[in-house]
Amino acid sequence: MEKGNRHYTDEEITGSNIVFHDEFDAEIYDWKWGKQYGIEEMERIVSDYRTYLKGELGRIEKYLDVGCGTGAAVANLSLFNKIGEAHGSDISMGMLKVCGKNAAGAGGRVRLTLSDAQRLPYKDESFDFITCHAILHHVPHPEAVMKEVFRLLKPGGRALVFEPTRHGTELVFKIMRYTWGIPYTIRERLKGKKPIWVLEEKYVETLDSPVDITTFHPKELRKIVRDIPFAEADVTTYGFLGNLMKFFAHSFRKIRPIKLALDCIIKILSRLDEGILKKIVPETLYFQAVIYVKK
Repeated sequence: MEKGNRHYTDEEITGSNIVFHDEFDAEIYDWKWGKQYGIEEMERIVSDYRTYLKGELGRIEKYLDVGCGTGAAVANLSLFNKIGEAHGSDISMGMLKVCGKNAAGAGGRVRLTLSDAQRLPYKDESFDFITCHAILHHVPHPEAVMKEVFRLLKPGGRALVFEPTRHGTELVFKIMRYTWGIPYTIRERLKGKKPIWVLEEKYVETLDSPVDITTFHPKELRKIVRDIPFAEADVTTYGFLGNLMKFFAHSFRKIRPIKLALDCIIKILSRLDEGILKKIVPETLYFQAVIYVKK
């Protein structure tokens, strides 16, 4: 893997990701991205998944979240009464510990495994449903992750793989820094501290390789899944104005009346995103690419 004029080995990339997520990101990830846990969040996720799947989740005997992190998906979905077993895998023990706490705190149970997403320790055709949230840009070989998804799905099983887009990510980070990031930065500076993104950038500079190896254009993701024999495969994009409002609303997440009002606005904007705007806004400006596959 090359970035700039420097070549990084697979071992350097993997090692840097383990250290970063263990020692820096695990304890702040949920705060940074405004993650929540409980029945209300589970219902929101299930509703979103129905949209991405273009149908019901149905009964799921075994579910796996690859690169589960702090459990934003699997800890919440472990509360869903149509899922039998909920499994989560991650390369970071720090993330797995937080995931376990989040699941227990929400009243769910997740079976956790420490493993590399490119080489998962499960038997062939073990799972009915698999998700991966924002991990492909961390691994040396994203196509290897998708091949593992194919291997682990039962015939007829489905998967959703979420990945931030190249230009959409840049836009979101600018929104974050210049909305809730401004009062947050002022508070930190008054305390004599640096904003979290400054600390994060400085921390990553001490590692053997970058943590985020690449970002994807939706066309690049289509090429990856095209070379794997899924029965069905589709890549689409979601989250433009609605997604930008979500990050703005992060400023008011603890003020419930304002949060509820903003949630209504987000729903309206999200419908607009998937309706009129889908026809005129370039897909590269949407924040998230979603890969849907069926074996």
